[in-house]
Amino acid sequence: MNQLSGDQEKRALRVFLYGAIGDAAGKAFEVAPWAEKAAIEVPDPLRFLEATYDGLGAAGKLPGYFTDDTQMTIQLARSMRRWNPNPPNEMHNPPEPLRSGYDVDRAAAFYLEWFREPDLDAPRGMGGTVRKALENLARGLNARECGIDPLTYNDDVGYCGNGSAMRASPLGLFYRDADLHDLYGYCQLDARITHRHPEAVAGSFAVALGVKYGLQLSHGDRDQWIVAIREALSKRRETRYTRVAASIRAVAGAVALSGRWGTARHDAQQAGSLVGSMCGESGDVAETVSSAFMCALLDIGDRKNLEKWTAEERLRSAILVGGDCDTRAAITGQMLAALGYELPAGLCETVEASKYLVTLAKDVLAG
Repeated sequence: MNQLSGDQEKRALRVFLYGAIGDAAGKAFEVAPWAEKAAIEVPDPLRFLEATYDGLGAAGKLPGYFTDDTQMTIQLARSMRRWNPNPPNEMHNPPEPLRSGYDVDRAAAFYLEWFREPDLDAPRGMGGTVRKALENLARGLNARECGIDPLTYNDDVGYCGNGSAMRASPLGLFYRDADLHDLYGYCQLDARITHRHPEAVAGSFAVALGVKYGLQLSHGDRDQWIVAIREALSKRRETRYTRVAASIRAVAGAVALSGRWGTARHDAQQAGSLVGSMCGESGDVAETVSSAFMCALLDIGDRKNLEKWTAEERLRSAILVGGDCDTRAAITGQMLAALGYELPAGLCETVEASKYLVTLAKDVLAG
């Protein structure tokens, strides 16, 4: 792998942390009755990082706690750190070099470990597709067979949830210099552990591309970021005609219109409403990923105002779109980190396991 510059490494180390901040802040606006209560009593979503309240069991009493979005990201990242390929009962054999990177069976084992966790770190807010797939895995199906096709229990033929895209950032981080064919292959293997649907794979690929290209582009090239993602999705036969690719093309088109964000500047709630009307606000992966990317790009069409939207404002907008608030904000946070935006240090300290998330990113970068 190519050596990262100091600025690139700083961005990379924040990817998991900023994703967790978005996840932790966004959860309160999604979980009933807090979605309604929050809008009335706490108009600033980021204040929920410091609040304690009941939600998703005992873990909900912790301030700054994150949900399954970050939990599964952590499990995937842990599976990709260097490991000894020799099973414990075969250590008498000649030692093999330590390995790192993606292995589908190893990733599935880490997801299953999380699924079976009985205490406070047990799955928080797990989606139905992920739960069904991991139940299959627990019953003995292998990682290539346990995934669920949402069409088997959903009447909407095109709908697919966010369970694969929400955890894909470690793939973009580790394979930041990889060929796109290889990166797609890893995204496909991982997505299909839980979601056997082309939109799920496309969503994972888009998120991984967002991290990859965000780290590669310099500060002045942010307007080319969405174009690079659009082109990569459009070139692959498997993703070209997905709704994820179509939604990213729409975002790239909107960003190309210089005055597109004129009515939404400096008003996160208004911006969230505009993004929702353009991209959609449901828990569908195409709507979630495209709206997350658009929130990360607020104001980018007008170079005179490029820096007038802070990272906090962009993150607030992602939450205030509505719908799957925590997942959208988690993806937006990951993209903001990769693109070089900075959140205040005090805000970063409000999320649980903040130092561990940085250390984990460092381990993944080390390869």
